[in-house]
Amino acid sequence: GFRKFIRRNVDLAHSGIISYPTLIANPDVEKEVAVYRSKGGKVVLLNTSVRLEGVPVISIDDRHGGRLAAERLRARRCVRFAVVGSYPGRKQGFQQLLAADGRTAREFKDDAPGVKALARFCLKASASRPVGIFAVTDVLALRVLRALSATSRQVGRDVMLIGYDDLDLTPEITPALTTLHQPFREEGRLAARKLICMINGGQEASASI
Repeated sequence: GFRKFIRRNVDLAHSGIISYPTLIANPDVEKEVAVYRSKGGKVVLLNTSVRLEGVPVISIDDRHGGRLAAERLRARRCVRFAVVGSYPGRKQGFQQLLAADGRTAREFKDDAPGVKALARFCLKASASRPVGIFAVTDVLALRVLRALSATSRQVGRDVMLIGYDDLDLTPEITPALTTLHQPFREEGRLAARKLICMINGGQEASASI
């Protein structure tokens, strides 16, 4: 689909494309983009591990998000911490900030056994101080909420839970879910500025926000 999209625009030499490709490095895709750029087209990619020479990528800093999650849970007086999920940058940022305080978070997988193990971890913790849990996506946070609802541990009292993504459904969740909002508007504005600069003959580099 991405290749077809590029081909349809290949004759628009004055055009520019901002895209969010969920793809891995692929020689065929790289070839299509190279042909498009050889005709004068400009490309900016968002949130992808794909790196093409001369094509800037705008990424959201997942490590920063992880650090924000750790700061929030620390402020809620949590003394034991857990992180569930597989986004490396988010987990690394979370663990790095805790490490600065001499603490570490127990890591759990994002499958059903992992979530059940996390619930058992919360049950073993002292009831006098809350456990801080960082779920690296809101979907995972919902799974954690469901697992904890079957235990004696109450989210908001015994467990402090924070998600990541600020999905539209989060205001409807009970208990209310604290979640990290990704700066998509700022990312889009930055991508547009870079694209306009490139169309006008400028050079732009990749960036993280």
